[in-house]
Amino acid sequence: IRSQIMMRLFNEGQARHAIAVVSPDSGDGKSYFSANLAITLAQLGGRTLLVDADMRKPKVDRIFGLDRDRGLSEIILGNHDWRSCVKTVTDIITGELGLTDIILTPGIDNLHIITCGAIPPNPSELLNSESMDQFVRETRKEYDMVLIDCSPVLPATDTAVLGRKTDGVVFVYAFG
Repeated sequence: IRSQIMMRLFNEGQARHAIAVVSPDSGDGKSYFSANLAITLAQLGGRTLLVDADMRKPKVDRIFGLDRDRGLSEIILGNHDWRSCVKTVTDIITGELGLTDIILTPGIDNLHIITCGAIPPNPSELLNSESMDQFVRETRKEYDMVLIDCSPVLPATDTAVLGRKTDGVVFVYAFG
């Protein structure tokens, strides 16, 4: 049933979605959840973009063994076009994961990633900009699902800003 629901998200004519993934505090597993959900959606056949918007303690680059250079902060500042910052399966293969891990993960060619880039001194201001609004609008048009891995809610206001720019929020917390 779950796969049928997910596949309905990717049907032609259905709305494209941007979802913020948040947690109350660091260490709750939000970034790993985001990465696994992005891989699952890509394996289901949807063009999926995972964006690391946690500009305080980014993890997506480390999870996939990618360089953090040319990422979201540079896109928002206007230093790079967002399309030139997208990392694909080729970048993942040449990163730390390697070819063997990729071969064991079919469908990962539908997964694209944008790392956070350089950590700015003012993440909340960058994420609250018109450039970020435009980035979300443009990526939503080209991808079936845009997952935005956000900073934890309690220590920063970044997530409150991003939650208004997306279609929904997935709240991840550590049980117990």
